[in-house]
Amino acid sequence: MNLKKEEVIPVEPNHVDLTFCFEERVVLEEAINKLNYIKDLKEITSSNSANAMSKSIGQQIDNLMRNQQKLEKEFEDLIVQKTKKVELVDQKSINELINRIEVNNYN
Repeated sequence: MNLKKEEVIPVEPNHVDLTFCFEERVVLEEAINKLNYIKDLKEITSSNSANAMSKSIGQQIDNLMRNQQKLEKEFEDLIVQKTKKVELVDQKSINELINRIEVNNYN
């Protein structure tokens, strides 16, 4: 059966041409597969971003805690020095230590 482009095949009243349905189904399945791929890729990317952000925040917290421990140790040392120097008569040294303690206490 040779048909020209313009010729139309007569269709029986109860006959349904499924060619277009099949083509549309293939196109829809491909679109759904691509959307699922993009969704999976997005989940992987967001998971990696979340892990990187979590790691960065953890490092910042760790740095802050180390800095806090260092400041606490300095404060303890200054208190020990102040206690030792209170026994001295040199009021100038005592005032310098008190000022250093106050400055560290407010940081």
